[in-house]
Amino acid sequence: MIYIQYVILASFIVYATLSLSYYVDVIDKRTTLSAALLGGVLLAAITSLPELITSLTSAVYLDVSNYAFGNVFGSNLFNLLIIAGADLFFLRQMALNKVKGYLKLNLIVLAMYLSFLIPLGLRHFELVGDSFFSLDLGLVIHLSTLLIIGLYVFSLKDLHEPEASSNDDDSNLSMKQVVLRLIFWALVVVTSSIFITTTTDDIAVALNLNASFAGAIFLGIATSLPELTAVIALFRLKNYSVAMGNVVGSNAFNFLIIALVDIAVFDQSIFTRATLNLIEFTNMTWLLLFGALSTIILSVALMVKLPKKLYPIPSILIFVVYGLYLWGSL
Repeated sequence: MIYIQYVILASFIVYATLSLSYYVDVIDKRTTLSAALLGGVLLAAITSLPELITSLTSAVYLDVSNYAFGNVFGSNLFNLLIIAGADLFFLRQMALNKVKGYLKLNLIVLAMYLSFLIPLGLRHFELVGDSFFSLDLGLVIHLSTLLIIGLYVFSLKDLHEPEASSNDDDSNLSMKQVVLRLIFWALVVVTSSIFITTTTDDIAVALNLNASFAGAIFLGIATSLPELTAVIALFRLKNYSVAMGNVVGSNAFNFLIIALVDIAVFDQSIFTRATLNLIEFTNMTWLLLFGALSTIILSVALMVKLPKKLYPIPSILIFVVYGLYLWGSL
């Protein structure tokens, strides 16, 4: 029964998020707000809303911080698998060779990975304790949290200036109705995300899975379904740059989620709480390493336009990396 409940809740999340995306598109066409601001920030935040709510629920309500890490890092890893899968499915289009921009943002995401990996590596080799990176600023937060916030703010500085509205949307709704429906579907996403977190907890107990792995698979995949649907649709429209922006922008925002959760759990850094168990600590480290490796592969693919015979290699390597993570975690 819990598996049926999981599928139903995941379906709610997908449908609600796609509805949210539609109303953001309507706002984009009716206002002078920058498309980069709406797509790279607002839409990325909306498609990452399931990750935000499930992470907050797991860390604050369930008191299982590893779900939050597994959810975010697993979602990021799966997002790159989505791009690789779409690239191989539409192989003849050689989509990655046609993407413009996003290399810088992808490198910022890589820097975010390093801001986690360096403290974890130092702690693993017992060079410093995890508390070394915690700051008491009225609430206990981790140094990585400040780095993530700084990197995310830095990634926003290239947003375009306001644009003229196109007024070519096919919606007959007033702006007030659009906003109200936007809020309604956001509430659906929030509610479904809360319940899918508790359902994942039940599945993890039933299958005897560690929390970070359960978060990476059941939460990470469920909360990435909106990106999957959007990327497939955009590849069909041959809009590869927007598809890439959706995935890379969501990955950057997902890291910001960890920072927000760390601030929300004010009594103790979630990094300290999440790394007490050796098995969980090891799985989280593997998630970060494989996520960073996939991000490097994608960066190379965006940087170097490969010839036809070599073109599939980056996407295949991303699949290999994801397979290695699953093999090493089971």
